[in-house]
Amino acid sequence: MSERIPFPENVPGDFYVEHGCCTACGMPTTEAPELFAYAPDGHCYVRKQPSSAKEMQEMVGAFAVQDIGCIRYKGRDRAVQIRLIRAGEGDQCDDLPRDLACNSALQSPEMMNTTQRPTSEPAPVKAWPAVRIVAAISTGLWLFMSLTGISGMQAIRDQHVAGFPNHAQLRLYVLAPLIGLAGSAAILGFGKRLPSWSKRVGMVISLLALLRVFMMFGGGA
Repeated sequence: MSERIPFPENVPGDFYVEHGCCTACGMPTTEAPELFAYAPDGHCYVRKQPSSAKEMQEMVGAFAVQDIGCIRYKGRDRAVQIRLIRAGEGDQCDDLPRDLACNSALQSPEMMNTTQRPTSEPAPVKAWPAVRIVAAISTGLWLFMSLTGISGMQAIRDQHVAGFPNHAQLRLYVLAPLIGLAGSAAILGFGKRLPSWSKRVGMVISLLALLRVFMMFGGGA
């Protein structure tokens, strides 16, 4: 970056008008008449550094209304730098530290309005879509049936009856509920990545299968 040269008429201090930059727009003296003046050739300059809260507010206001960014800040007061950044004028600071320079473009009023929420305003709670609610219920039922089926098969195995549990019982009481559990859990966990129609079709299939297995659950095989 080329060195910024202050206009010679600027009073000593951290705020200055860059030499050869002024377009005589009249905005700084309108916003802060005590702080700015014009040289005989029409070039604007800082005639007084801000020394009060009111004058600092006027100076920041002059930054905001200036025509082409001739008013600059060369100081290292972090509070002043942050104030200018929040006013959307971070690029008018000559010596921003790295952490502020990296975020200066994100702190303009327009960006703050769209990226920050007042601390007193709670974030809205997003309601679950109906498909996810149904998927959660279906997943819970499939899980219950899976655990019940596994427990039942273990009880039959403990009875040491020849030929039991058989393959048909294992398919009905263990395999079918586990497949249904996996399908419902997939819709619940990855539903955001799936098209709406596929989620609806998947849930209809899952519910029909759930009803079918539930009706057969008590009948054995």
